[in-house]
Amino acid sequence: MKTRNIILAAIVLGGLAGDVRAKVAVDADYPGGNIIVERIDGDVIDLRQDLRDTKGWWFYWNFRVRGAGGRRLTFRFTNKNVIGTRGPAVSTDGGKTWAYMEMRPVKGASFAYTFPGDAKDAKGVRFAFAIPYQEADLKQFLAGREKNKNLTVRKLCKTRKGRLVERIHVGRIDGKAPHRALLTCRHHSCESMASYVLEGALAAILADTECGKWFRRNVEMMAIPLVDIDGVEDGDQGKTRKPRDHNRDYIGKSVYASTAALRELVPKWSDGRLKIAIDLHCPWIRGRQNEVIYLVGSRNKAIWRAQCRFAGILESICGDALPYKASNNLPFGKSWNTVGNFKAGKSCSRWAAELRGIDLATTIEVPYANAGKVTITPELARAFGAALAEAMYKYLQPARKDSDSAGDKHAIRRLGAGPTARDQSGRRISRRNSVLPPLPVIGEGIIFSGSKPSWANCVQTRSRISSVFGGVRIFGPRLGLAAGSSLASSNMGFSRLIILPPGFNHFAAAGTLSFWGVQATSMVTRSTPSGASAYNALVRSMTTTRGSVRSFHASVP
Repeated sequence: MKTRNIILAAIVLGGLAGDVRAKVAVDADYPGGNIIVERIDGDVIDLRQDLRDTKGWWFYWNFRVRGAGGRRLTFRFTNKNVIGTRGPAVSTDGGKTWAYMEMRPVKGASFAYTFPGDAKDAKGVRFAFAIPYQEADLKQFLAGREKNKNLTVRKLCKTRKGRLVERIHVGRIDGKAPHRALLTCRHHSCESMASYVLEGALAAILADTECGKWFRRNVEMMAIPLVDIDGVEDGDQGKTRKPRDHNRDYIGKSVYASTAALRELVPKWSDGRLKIAIDLHCPWIRGRQNEVIYLVGSRNKAIWRAQCRFAGILESICGDALPYKASNNLPFGKSWNTVGNFKAGKSCSRWAAELRGIDLATTIEVPYANAGKVTITPELARAFGAALAEAMYKYLQPARKDSDSAGDKHAIRRLGAGPTARDQSGRRISRRNSVLPPLPVIGEGIIFSGSKPSWANCVQTRSRISSVFGGVRIFGPRLGLAAGSSLASSNMGFSRLIILPPGFNHFAAAGTLSFWGVQATSMVTRSTPSGASAYNALVRSMTTTRGSVRSFHASVP
């Protein structure tokens, strides 16, 4: 909300004495409001988003119409098409609840709306690019939870406009938690859907579930729900803000009080125990990559491996109910995720990746309105936030940790890895005859490791593996699959994939594998003379779906 928007309350439709249309007004005089009205011609209104201090073009808008009960008005945007993929978000109760209009009344950069007959009160009807999330929404979420012994709200800083930037501590908050996690949101003030994800994660940590209970014993999370609270309340774009974008303010001397306070506080608070840092965002207005949930890949290879592992866990939790696929993640060097995009400064997740003790630091992009064919509502976004919390819980559990530490090397040594490894019959296995170096052999099995999904490695060595072993048994991280189910979307960043020949049951207790602390489910191709053909068929299905197995059925012995 900017002062200039107050003027808009005086703009009316029509102008003739006694004309009822003279009572209709358009304004943005409320938290999050943003619009500039250019021209009114009868029932058609020309308007555009207020860019303010944005460098370049962006697409956020949020305005109110009052006194238009029973009329049908058309709104035409003049600064490119700023209507999202589900049409405008609409609220008829003063912004308490919202729903998308969908695209039927939308034509290019304009939309039409028939106002209900009772839309003459002071609340009017609000329209926005996406479903908003303001400070009032945060306060509503915290109401009733502030007395919870596992949640406390503290001051991070005050902005130059005098607003309080809050930090919420949740989980085990007695200072003795073995792990710490950081969750940030709204570096770009217009990216509202990310706030509902943060809500869902915090609620899950406080819930009476296995995940919540474990968090409250082991993890203290610090959440910064509104990093750019001035922009959120004023209705700014926030993206590419001048003189510096909030999410490029983590280098040199910070311009903004909130980023400066975070850079000072987090290293002291974490004390080397910060394991996860996640920065929540919303992407561009539309387009394939911008209509999926995805992690932004790190340039740091160790962090990228951690991101891939976390993505696999997250997808297994989401399943078919929530629209997340790890294959949608954006590796460094692809699309906009390049060195050139960070010339203006350092992002929050890149800064967090350099903190002492950090294991996983990532940006997660959640679309404004849809993930594929699924419309993202606040409820669905909160559900994704709960899945995010569960993924952190599973990622942090020691029994599930898959590290690249020296302990892994000792495990290989104990199992007889290396050029002199032997199979069950005592026959010496030559690494040269089984797999390309430097992939180590364990007994009769093969371990693929690396920063890229191991299915690619599997494809590269399929002919040599098949010729040596025939049929194979495949182990991968637990996906929540029952015996006989199909292994879907496997390009989810396996950091370990173990392939064993039929009959090798040393690790296959009760159909599961616990190796290097990773729980896994076994996928078997039967030991038959056509084992190699079956394996090659599996590999072909991987190849034809670009790393994703969609139709291969497996069974547990």
